[in-house]
Amino acid sequence: MIAFKSLYFMRLIPLTLLALMPSISSWANVTMTGTRIIYRSDVRSVDVNLANNANIPFVVQTWFDAGNINDGPESKTNVPFMATPASFRIQARAGQVVRVSHTSSRRLPEDRESVFYFNFQQIPPSNAGGAATDGRNKMLVVLRNRVKLFYRPSRLGNLPANVISTIKASPAREGNRIGVTLTNTLPFYLNVSRIQLNGTSGSPQAAADMVNPFGSRTFWFTRATSSGNNTISLTVINDQGAGISGDIPL
Repeated sequence: MIAFKSLYFMRLIPLTLLALMPSISSWANVTMTGTRIIYRSDVRSVDVNLANNANIPFVVQTWFDAGNINDGPESKTNVPFMATPASFRIQARAGQVVRVSHTSSRRLPEDRESVFYFNFQQIPPSNAGGAATDGRNKMLVVLRNRVKLFYRPSRLGNLPANVISTIKASPAREGNRIGVTLTNTLPFYLNVSRIQLNGTSGSPQAAADMVNPFGSRTFWFTRATSSGNNTISLTVINDQGAGISGDIPL
């Protein structure tokens, strides 16, 4: 799993004449360079590069949310960022630069990162599919990508290369469930893409998630049986989207 999350969904609109492609994945044509956005507090804006890899144009809508995946372009959210342009047409085999700017609508902490989500969705043209599909029932397929945006106060610097050694781990139990509580000692979000409990049988792998700056999160292992002498193997995603792996004793 990588830190960049693509959320693909299908929206049906009755009586809309748009082409239905053979595969949903074939519609994933508008892509972003990079897997996340790092917005440092000492810059005026950050450029996000989008590319249309298809042979047809698309309309692209962009917006931000603060963690509610159900927020759409028309939702009223208290997110202090704006994208310019907010919507645009991207030609076939062309690129588009979207400028992300921090507004003064909300003051953000200066001693730790804050996280928001940048959304962009592609809408195909009404004549997609060509003349061969004229007169047939068609369906609108809208694809949405959702990417983490980390607002980082510039005085914090960068995520350290030895990030695994800064994490504290302790065993956790709830009934018959075995878990591990990770404590983040850093002012950065920890994007844990893999956590495995070694020295166990059963299902020693837990679902990936983020750990807040200076916060803790418990990861539960389904039907795992501990030997009592365990370590955990972790993979944390860095700013470039690459994984940093290591073991931590319990």
